[in-house]
Amino acid sequence: MKERLLPLLLLAALLLACRVTSVPATTQPADLPPVPTPIPPRATSTEPSSPAPTVGLTLQDPMLSDPVAGQAKFRLLELGYDICTVTTDFYNYQVEAALRQFQQQAGIPPSGVLTDETLQHLLAGDAPSRAPVAPSPLLTGDSFYIEMGEVFAVSPESFWILQGSLIARFSRVDGEFLGFYQVEPLPGEWMYAPVAALYAEGYLWIAQQGPEDALLQAYDPASANPTEALLKPVLPASIHFSSVQLYPASAFDGQAVWLLVDDPQTQSVVLQPLNIHSHTAGEPIRIGQSSGFGYGYGIAYDKNTSDLWVSYADEVFGEQAIVKVEVNSAEIGPALGPCGMGVAFSMDRLWFANQQGLWSYDPLTSDRRLYQLESDSPLTLVPGEESLWVLDLYGMLTEVTAP
Repeated sequence: MKERLLPLLLLAALLLACRVTSVPATTQPADLPPVPTPIPPRATSTEPSSPAPTVGLTLQDPMLSDPVAGQAKFRLLELGYDICTVTTDFYNYQVEAALRQFQQQAGIPPSGVLTDETLQHLLAGDAPSRAPVAPSPLLTGDSFYIEMGEVFAVSPESFWILQGSLIARFSRVDGEFLGFYQVEPLPGEWMYAPVAALYAEGYLWIAQQGPEDALLQAYDPASANPTEALLKPVLPASIHFSSVQLYPASAFDGQAVWLLVDDPQTQSVVLQPLNIHSHTAGEPIRIGQSSGFGYGYGIAYDKNTSDLWVSYADEVFGEQAIVKVEVNSAEIGPALGPCGMGVAFSMDRLWFANQQGLWSYDPLTSDRRLYQLESDSPLTLVPGEESLWVLDLYGMLTEVTAP
């Protein structure tokens, strides 16, 4: 009897097991609590947080990016101070110059250092803004309509405009066009192209960029023959110097011609002196950091202090400034506030031009003025003997005789 019941009991147990496992997984026993709904993670804000204040943010070499510098740039621009570009977070010359202006306006010692105290004043709702500058009248002399060029030199009898590889000559008497000229190369120097030019000590000094270096050569304006259309070299050998990117900027200090060069090997913008008496290249002075995407607008020589003022820009580092250079000590800065382009020193004042117009600056008194000038285009500035020559994009040349 037991032998018959055992298979029946095993079969019943097997059927019961199959019935339990066939229950859907979502079915919960009546005596068990419901499964709790998962708690979603806490939502996080997507708004950027304000950068932590940086203590003592100053000019750096090489320049480093800092979010506080970017925050200060936008605020200075909002308040009307001289900020040219706000596309980067570099604390550079233009930021330091604008910050000095703000510190002076806010009653803080104008150190140019972005301290916690300065940042708090800058971000405050009652931060002082910069009042707009009213233009001053300007005394002008002769005006001529000539052709435009970014390189412009003035000799006693002529105006010289560099246009590509040619130099156009105009009369200083009435602006009459006197012809196009080429610079005659010395043997082995035909691969050099004119980039910068100035008039000094009776000669036109023309800087030329070659495939591997650059050179400076003197040309006699008296040798300019319209029939040959050539300017003949004066030096038996040109003054060569290291350069792969020469800018159309130059100045003369009585001894040396100064040129502005972009050196990609050291990622620097440098001032290159070339002594025209010893015919030698001097030690260059590093001005600032370069990305290779920059532009040298001009150099001005202050005969009262023997300082140079350099106007340049760099697209990647967001720099655009006019920087003071003490030649003897090679000390750089401080920079001027208004974003400069062309620069020149004349009538004991530094002159520069930007989108607002024509400015002058007295380095001894820090007096800065904006002038009324009928031109809505970029300006090229060249110092004369006792005046300033201003050339606009349309070819209108105006002599400024007094501030």
